Amino acid sequence: MEEIASRAVEYGTLWLPPGTGPAPAVLVLGGSEGGTPDDVGAALAREGFLALASPCFGGAGLPAQLVEVPLERFGERLRWLAALPGTGPADAALPQTGAAGGPEVGEAGRLAALPRGPGAGRQGRAGGPIGGASRPVAVVGRSKGGELALLVASAYPDLVAAVVAYSGSGVGWQGIDRGPGAYRRPARPSWTLGGAAVPFLPFARPTPGQVLSLLGYLVGRPPPSRPFYERALGDAAAVERATFPVERFRGPVLLVSGADDQVWPSRELAEIAVRRLGGPSDAARPGRRRVEHLVYEGTGHLAGPCPLRARGFAAGGTPEANAAAAADAWPRVVAFLQSALAVSAAPKP
Repeated sequence: MEEIASRAVEYGTLWLPPGTGPAPAVLVLGGSEGGTPDDVGAALAREGFLALASPCFGGAGLPAQLVEVPLERFGERLRWLAALPGTGPADAALPQTGAAGGPEVGEAGRLAALPRGPGAGRQGRAGGPIGGASRPVAVVGRSKGGELALLVASAYPDLVAAVVAYSGSGVGWQGIDRGPGAYRRPARPSWTLGGAAVPFLPFARPTPGQVLSLLGYLVGRPPPSRPFYERALGDAAAVERATFPVERFRGPVLLVSGADDQVWPSRELAEIAVRRLGGPSDAARPGRRRVEHLVYEGTGHLAGPCPLRARGFAAGGTPEANAAAAADAWPRVVAFLQSALAVSAAPKP
């Protein structure tokens, strides 16, 4: 069996599948745990995909904390990945990072001017040739990377062919700042576009009981963070303002959630995106783009082909249920990507 290969590039790790011919490409986005999601990138390469594994903060052109991360940097990654001529040998020359597309005009208005509501924004297209390149690119993200994947598809619908969001969110959330003195700073957005904040929901303030539960961090029993998100979702007007206009994206979308996710209510957050996309696809509407939400009962925070190692946070579920869900979802994700990237024609909205 031919081995996969990897190359360190400015944007993260480029994982190359066996062989030298053109391969479908995937941008893999990590979550708030930080670092490069090489486990998912390597797994996709073994399935025949060219995968660029990139952190969502702390990498090239990105801030050190998951706060005010510019979306433009992921537009750059998409263009660069689309422009690669083929998988090639591991030592083949690669285009310079940032060379596949210059600064965009009117970034600040890209999200603000978007039409809102299911069925709006149908002027976009999904996948297909990008800037003269023939390689469509899918985006796979986990946790905050899943939130980012849906947002990137909303902001750059012409650069994305398909989206997979593990434990993602159709709503923008407050950024996560672990830097010195972070608790004294006001809430800031996770993401920006054109220098402007992408609308976000701030975390709910802890109740007295939750303040006491935070002491669990000191004894190795971290409390669930889910309640801070659930209470924030009670403000319907704020949720609407922070909801991504994912209906702009016309390509297929697959969401994967655990019903017992204790990091955040990923099933409910994914359903917000499903509603904006017009609901799940079904046999009664065969010409409609594919929208699917896999929900696994009794499972926690799902993050890829293997269960997420919960270090320093409560993930939910049980090890057995999480492993079973990860094993069941992965071949479905692979089949979804193979189907989505095999054709470049845009599906009917």
